[in-house]
Amino acid sequence: MGVHAFVVPLRNAEGKLEQGIEIGDCGMKVGWNGVDNGWIRFHHVRIPRENLLNRFANVAPNGEYTSQFSSKGQLFAATLSQLMVGRLLYFIGPSAAIHACLKAGLYFAFQRTQFGDSKHNARETQLIQYPTHFVELMKGLAFVYVFESAGNEMCQRLFDAFKDEQKREEFHALMSGLKAYICEYTPRFASKIRVMCGGYGYSAYARIGEMRRDLDIFQTAEGDGTVLHQQLARYLIINYQKELSSYSGKFQLVQEKMNDFLYKSNPLNVRSTAVSYICSRAFFLKCFHFQVRYLKHSITMKLRALRFAKLPPMTAWSNCLLEIVELSKAASRLFALEQFHARIAKCTDAKLNQALELISVVYSLSVIDEEIGFFRNTDFIGSQQALRVRELFVEKCRELTELSIVLVNASEPYLPQQILKSFLTDDKTNYMLGFFNIVKNVKL
Repeated sequence: MGVHAFVVPLRNAEGKLEQGIEIGDCGMKVGWNGVDNGWIRFHHVRIPRENLLNRFANVAPNGEYTSQFSSKGQLFAATLSQLMVGRLLYFIGPSAAIHACLKAGLYFAFQRTQFGDSKHNARETQLIQYPTHFVELMKGLAFVYVFESAGNEMCQRLFDAFKDEQKREEFHALMSGLKAYICEYTPRFASKIRVMCGGYGYSAYARIGEMRRDLDIFQTAEGDGTVLHQQLARYLIINYQKELSSYSGKFQLVQEKMNDFLYKSNPLNVRSTAVSYICSRAFFLKCFHFQVRYLKHSITMKLRALRFAKLPPMTAWSNCLLEIVELSKAASRLFALEQFHARIAKCTDAKLNQALELISVVYSLSVIDEEIGFFRNTDFIGSQQALRVRELFVEKCRELTELSIVLVNASEPYLPQQILKSFLTDDKTNYMLGFFNIVKNVKL
């Protein structure tokens, strides 16, 4: 029958536990200790038939079971789809926290100086001028802006998802992949910011460690990332298989394969190192779409081969799991980029439009640079082009650095200041004085 939800009374009218029920507290956790987590144990507890939450399935008075779904898998997917609001919140929450970490890292990098050219009696160099610093920080800034657009779009789609079954299925799949992607990224980025801020970043008063600790649980709450990635990938693959079952879908596949072949056969495409080409939207979208398209097809063909070899469906799926997770990540990145492009199109301010376009370039180049192994292995990008991608990525990060403080303040999320407050982000004083003003009152 699959997974079903029931209402089970734990206490009677006097507030005492019902017979057969035990409850307790889960104790201290790594983070989120302000949230109570408990355990419940049931000993032969029976409840009336009416306690079944019967939106998707029902039990009649005569004991007959009915469901609007024909399989356990469909019922399970429909039941879990009710988590989509929570997953949306768990997408927005880490975005806000990582924004606070980014702001702390940027402020510190602009104030902190270290080393210099003593022969010319030069001043010590700001940390923000070192590529090891500004590349990571600008990559994070671009990520915050791009995925903020994805979050805004998902908020808009939420209302339609409640009204339409097909839109709900698409929303649930997309939200699963996006939630998994951002919740994997944010704790890693917070850790980088903590290290970049040195000993000051290790101070509890910097708030970075606290946010990093609380970000950790987002990778588990409302769904483990690996499971959520599979939900998005499964949705994409099922739709792709449906497309291939029609003549129009087969024709489109042949057309895409031919277009990819012609693209890769043209040396102007795979060897061009011109800035106007590598930093163009056309190049970015070709790369992002190709990766999603390639992974969908290769996974589908691999699954067919494994099924033909008589492997059970679950075993065949598990054998493709690494590619399946990569497909979900690629689709999430593509969706976020497309939503950010839509955001830029709505911008009427010329200077802001230029800044947003630069963010788009940094984000796109960072993804292509990280996925360069895939693009080289599939001959979609040539060797000299790959080197040029890295070179331009660093160059554009350096260019974005000049706008970074203005941009990080302009996109500050609506959160209580006591959550974001840190001596590293105090505009009125430098980080050393801010730290001293706090710790001078700490009692030994």
